[in-house]
Amino acid sequence: MKKLFLCALALTIGAIGFAQNNTSTVSQNGTNLTSDVIQDGSTNNASQNQEGYWHNAYVKQVGNNNKAVQNQSDNHPTTQGMATILQVGNGNDANQYQKNFGQSTLDATQRGNGNKSVQIQKNGHGNTGIVYQGNGANNNNARQEQVSSTNNFMKAIQSGNGNKSDQKQDGSLHGIANVNQSGNNNEAYQDQTGGAWNSVGELLIKQSGNGNLAIQDQSSLGVGNNGNYASIDQKGNGDEARQYQYGDGGNAIILQKGGNGNYGYQRQDAASTLADAKLTQNGTNNWSQQWQYGSNNMSNVNQTGNGMWSSKVTQHGAGNTNTVTQTN
Repeated sequence: MKKLFLCALALTIGAIGFAQNNTSTVSQNGTNLTSDVIQDGSTNNASQNQEGYWHNAYVKQVGNNNKAVQNQSDNHPTTQGMATILQVGNGNDANQYQKNFGQSTLDATQRGNGNKSVQIQKNGHGNTGIVYQGNGANNNNARQEQVSSTNNFMKAIQSGNGNKSDQKQDGSLHGIANVNQSGNNNEAYQDQTGGAWNSVGELLIKQSGNGNLAIQDQSSLGVGNNGNYASIDQKGNGDEARQYQYGDGGNAIILQKGGNGNYGYQRQDAASTLADAKLTQNGTNNWSQQWQYGSNNMSNVNQTGNGMWSSKVTQHGAGNTNTVTQTN
């Protein structure tokens, strides 16, 4: 009798252990769609797919080998898609995709270990994409894309360890993109292409500490009144920043304060009619180069301490003004 009881108990424990190999797949097809998955431990895996009208999808996975994928698709100008993934520990991987929404939001939060996240939004109006990898952080990797849409906003926040972020807005009318990285192997890339008349763009990267590298590229394909703006702020260690602008409004600012490897480089093309570039570097190896080619050019370089072994400014055509101040 004892043996039978022990066998039964062992089988029960085995069944419980096996049940922790979480997997969830949901597919919904019409009208008021809502879905919710919460998984707590072990080899989590969740996938949700939704089509048609009032969307909502939410995944929460707390421990171990997390992975979550959500797809939302619609073809109605007034629908609002919303998908949220929160993963707290271990293997994290998140992937979200939205298409053809009147207004859509993607929000992924991953707090510890293997983090990786991809979010893509296409053909929408009023898209918002936010990735937050923080607290425990670790091997961060984030990528966001917004394509052929208007009034887009995207933001990636990475706090600590392997950071890398690559954000792209393509053919976007009125786009804003931000990357904020605090600590360790930082790398950030942002690419913005404006789609039409009166398109307004804004790019901003902030990196605080360690491996830093930041590259921003803005192009306005429309004609007239395109208000490009790009800004990079790096504080400390490996620093390197590069910015390219091709389009009407221009205006690019690199600010590196707090020392170490600094390097800058800003280029504004012939099509950047209201060009304006500013670079301020405050300590250590400094180096700067600013090129401007068109219209109302202006350049301001200010390097304060240490290396300052080069500053090179080239201006062609129209309103040119330039000031370089280097002190030691």
